[in-house]
Amino acid sequence: MDKKECIQTLHNSITFQMSLGSKELFHTNFLQWLSNVDWNRFLSLLHSLTGENEFWWEKQICNVEAIPGNGPKPFHPDNENIEVRREHNNYDLSIYILVGYSKPRNEGEARKKWRPVLILENKVKSMPYQEQLDGYAQKAYDEWEGSHPKGQAKDWATEGITFVLLSLFDEVNFNPSHITTISGGNISVTWTKRNYSEVSSCIHDSFKGLTGRGTCIIDDYCTFLKALHNLSQSDDWNVSSKDNYYDKMIKPAEEEVHLRIADIREKIHHERMLKILIDKLQTSTILKGRCEHWNKEKEFKDPKGKKHYNTGVVFYETDFSRGRGATQVFVIVNDVYRLMIQLQNNQYRRCVILHPTEEDIDNKFKKICDGLNKIWSGYARGKSFGKFFNYQYITITDKTVNDILDDVVCDLKAIFSNMEHLKNLR
Repeated sequence: MDKKECIQTLHNSITFQMSLGSKELFHTNFLQWLSNVDWNRFLSLLHSLTGENEFWWEKQICNVEAIPGNGPKPFHPDNENIEVRREHNNYDLSIYILVGYSKPRNEGEARKKWRPVLILENKVKSMPYQEQLDGYAQKAYDEWEGSHPKGQAKDWATEGITFVLLSLFDEVNFNPSHITTISGGNISVTWTKRNYSEVSSCIHDSFKGLTGRGTCIIDDYCTFLKALHNLSQSDDWNVSSKDNYYDKMIKPAEEEVHLRIADIREKIHHERMLKILIDKLQTSTILKGRCEHWNKEKEFKDPKGKKHYNTGVVFYETDFSRGRGATQVFVIVNDVYRLMIQLQNNQYRRCVILHPTEEDIDNKFKKICDGLNKIWSGYARGKSFGKFFNYQYITITDKTVNDILDDVVCDLKAIFSNMEHLKNLR
């Protein structure tokens, strides 16, 4: 399918139109709905997505009575001993099995105890990163191990968790996630990656022959998925270092605007541009080994103590704010401020961001901005987003993506080359 056909397919799709209300959650909501349509076909779908012929738990008898008087039963939603969950513990989709009951306290009711057996992450607008997947895997393992009596965890190799990643991005590859056990050992787990076209085929094959009102919806969804994936692989949705920055990153795409997916296209553009930037950072003598994908947990060196900021690291991320996509990198300089380079719209922004304080904000900004003239000539108070965020910008005109990203790397090198001077600005 070429781009025009993809656009028309999406335009005609009822499930695509339904998905516009929540583009990130819609797909996992749809998968959860499929588990209600036909459990056995849903298991077949999971077999196709994961490459597993049979999950260790699917034909086992749950040795816990889920429904009073019903006795032990096989794991099945009708028996209330297995659940397909959405957005539980920040996993997009997960499957939990019943493993017991908590001991009642003060004669209260015993609560069901559950164990994760499958984790599925779905990335529509954001590119998945190794650090994110590693974090999800560790958190799931900790929950899995914690659901066993202390020191009595089952064999992970035979009764562990299955991990699946769905993504619009074909170009990403991952190493296995390494997990640290409570005893200090290490376990390696692999994420099975599927693109949306593969998901479409797996759903179609698993649910073909189904009768009833859901068939048209499922068929339409499969068509919509394949078209969206093909669109994401088109030249217009890809980013090359040779592309003209304005034409690729800023110029509006009328067809996507009309379909209300311009935000997906723009976010994917920024994710793909960030990937090019990361490659540049990793080949820089000064910056290599000092760069990480940002998440809020990395704000402090000790996230629990929250005493010392995580300084001297280039954090990178994409964002979508004020209705537009952004690529941004920043360095926490000291406990007072951080410096950011932000690309949004046609602006190349150099930003000073104060950490929240009740002290004299204007005086702090003046001292820092004056000192920044050593690396950013003429830098002064400029525009702002709130009282702690100051920026100046250069309008991006006729430059390539490569030129702009080289400018970012150059600014970051200047920051690190003058770090001792910058640390003393308070």
